[in-house]
Amino acid sequence: MEIDKTKCVGCGNCHTICPMGAITLDVDGKSIVDQDECVECSTCHRVLRNEGYWPPMVRAVRKFLSLLHLQYLAPVDVCPTGALTPPELTWPRSLRAAFSDPTVVHPGTGVGGRGTEEIKTNDVTGRLRRGSSSNWADPEPAPVYATSRRWPWPWRPSSLSLSRSTL
Repeated sequence: MEIDKTKCVGCGNCHTICPMGAITLDVDGKSIVDQDECVECSTCHRVLRNEGYWPPMVRAVRKFLSLLHLQYLAPVDVCPTGALTPPELTWPRSLRAAFSDPTVVHPGTGVGGRGTEEIKTNDVTGRLRRGSSSNWADPEPAPVYATSRRWPWPWRPSSLSLSRSTL
């Protein structure tokens, strides 16, 4: 994702929307995307409505309100000037979008969603059958070995059972 510096007014609404926390304020008070942290999910662009206000007018109103020790709190699902712009992605960033953006159809599987969505929703799609993947599901249930050992420390491991696949 990219933010047009000429349109950004530094409202900060995109900061809370970004699931990776990749959008922060720059030294000049405008939002900037850390391209190393951005996974190209396009959540900020999809969620924030573009109100299309003229950026100099928004800056003037914000400046005037700050002189009166007031501030305008826009709804959190709004980018007042439409500063967010999705870039034309090249490899390897296009690969990131295929695995992170739920609106992008994965070219290899033809399934839209977040990367392995076809596996995560297998109960709906039924693409994998029992036993078709050695790690997904065994044809028979694995035996469970439980222990009742008393632990000498105050915390207890989250799982006391071992399955055949972990032995």
